[in-house]
Amino acid sequence: MIDKSALDDGSPAGAAFDSIDVERLHRTAREAVHAARIDIHQLIPGIPATTAGLLAENCEFGHRAVLLFPATVDAAMDYLGRHGFDPLSVVRSILVRRRLADRYQLHADDCDVWLTRCRPPEPASETGPAASRTLEVFLFPRSAPVLQSSIVDGERTFGFEEHIALTVHEPDTHLLTGITTALSTDARLLLETGAHIPHEGPQGSTAMYFVRQSAPASAGGRLQRLELHCPGDFTALLATLLPDSNAAAEAACRIYDNHVRTVRRTTPHRVGHPAQQPAVA
Repeated sequence: MIDKSALDDGSPAGAAFDSIDVERLHRTAREAVHAARIDIHQLIPGIPATTAGLLAENCEFGHRAVLLFPATVDAAMDYLGRHGFDPLSVVRSILVRRRLADRYQLHADDCDVWLTRCRPPEPASETGPAASRTLEVFLFPRSAPVLQSSIVDGERTFGFEEHIALTVHEPDTHLLTGITTALSTDARLLLETGAHIPHEGPQGSTAMYFVRQSAPASAGGRLQRLELHCPGDFTALLATLLPDSNAAAEAACRIYDNHVRTVRRTTPHRVGHPAQQPAVA
């Protein structure tokens, strides 16, 4: 467990976030404001033009996401409220808990991860896209008994939970199957997980997460992760697209593991504390 009496970077004991996470929070907020003002071709570089066109025709930017490690969830919400993020009430995460459990060989129920949607406060003087809730913040409090410093170091270094979300305008089974096929075959993104989220909208929503199978070999590089946010319940479709969720999770862990090894091998001076290795079956 992380020492609760002080933070590693010298931030005052009792602070909601240490200075590293404060910087990560505000950086992601700025990225969300920027993402709301550019087209999908720029938003997701490196995917084939036909796939980008399919996404541009049927989707719009939804949010950017970051995983932070506050002292407590209450302290984090207080900070977000006082600094102009206007957070919605927290709900318990479903998918991030599962992915963290897979990566670090934990029980999902022990991963005390919560999420909130926020309005990026920057630039504060503007209205429009910046005023939307385009920032998703996952909170894994340092008070959680299973949270080790190696997990914090690894997630900060490699940004495995950072992602861009696209909202699908009028999702149906045919459209989502076509988008998934294009992302999997043309763009070489793995559909790693998905779930129905009942609290979002009248019929809930369905989240589908994809991860690129390779990334630039640099410590600053991130594995490109994409969420399709689909209003409605597409549980039956997920069962078809992900017939073996355990195999998909294992494949995703191998991608993460290979990325960690590549970054460490090519830029060891940029990687600080060694992150706990993702679990590989």
